[in-house]
Amino acid sequence: MTDIVFQSRFGEVIFSAGCLAVFESFQQKKVSSAEAGGQLFGVFTEPRSVRVSVATGPSRGSLRSRFSFHPNRAAEKREIESFHQRGLHYLGDWHSHPEPRPSPSLSDENKMMQIFGASHHDLNCVLMVIVGTSEFPDALWVGAVTDSDVAPLTIRPKHADVSHPSICNPARLDRWC
Repeated sequence: MTDIVFQSRFGEVIFSAGCLAVFESFQQKKVSSAEAGGQLFGVFTEPRSVRVSVATGPSRGSLRSRFSFHPNRAAEKREIESFHQRGLHYLGDWHSHPEPRPSPSLSDENKMMQIFGASHHDLNCVLMVIVGTSEFPDALWVGAVTDSDVAPLTIRPKHADVSHPSICNPARLDRWC
């Protein structure tokens, strides 16, 4: 599997092959499969580019059913601290849906906007990824979330040269979740 690149108004978002492998391992391809989810961690590779290198899976204590996923937020806070100590920044959340080409529910959007607004960070947005049952990249819905908006990202055409404002505020990278 190779990296997949999405484009947002904030810049380029690169999902590593390892991150995609985690998504793939939790696709709900069986009728008995429960929703899964986790967090996204990575690094800023340049002012307008972020590389999502780690996707965690559901932590112990998360509640999962066919059509819902409720993470263990205390465990996720510990993950954020642990990955930050290793130089990786919290970039957002992901979860699966039992549909080929997923899209967020209103509940998904509201939860992520609340997370963005309640978190202590200097990001212009956080990422929300929903993983469906079809082949990648069609199985991926990726959005940029602020406290008031959820904007879908698009697959970046190969060899595209685009300029967008930065996904982060480089002057304030000392304050993360």
